[in-house]
Amino acid sequence: MTGWLRRLFGGAGSADWTRGARPRCLAAFTISAARASERPVRTLERDLACAACEGVAFTLTSHVRRPAGEEPDETGVAATCEECGRSELLFDEVVHGYDGELGHWSHRDHPGVPEDPITSAGGSVTVAFTYNVEADELAQVGRDGGVAPIDLFDWIEVSHGGRIVWERECA
Repeated sequence: MTGWLRRLFGGAGSADWTRGARPRCLAAFTISAARASERPVRTLERDLACAACEGVAFTLTSHVRRPAGEEPDETGVAATCEECGRSELLFDEVVHGYDGELGHWSHRDHPGVPEDPITSAGGSVTVAFTYNVEADELAQVGRDGGVAPIDLFDWIEVSHGGRIVWERECA
């Protein structure tokens, strides 16, 4: 692993430190060990499995918030396990990522629901998180905002069956 990822995760003394920390938005999933790349900036990739049954095939739907009297607002993506049917929110920009974690989108905090299909069949899901800020600066922003640095990603990319199907800027 590269040094930036080790600094971002911390806990370098643990033999399995890449499994310990995870972005908060992945709390409802079992995840693979971290994979780091420099494509073209610091990116952390995780493969997902269902926490209930360990299934690895998911269908994806958009997560939509519906403010009263306003147009629907697509803010994220939900994943439904093909094996057991469990559906979980994978990402919502109102509460996840750099802006969401720091409360920059709190004015958009209306109830949200999975809505439109993004994929029609089950497939493996990989989530890539990009960090454009150095680990030391992320640590400082995290301390100041009471947020784990791993949650302060700038970009998220969701791949389904090896193909990017959803992405969002988060800062």
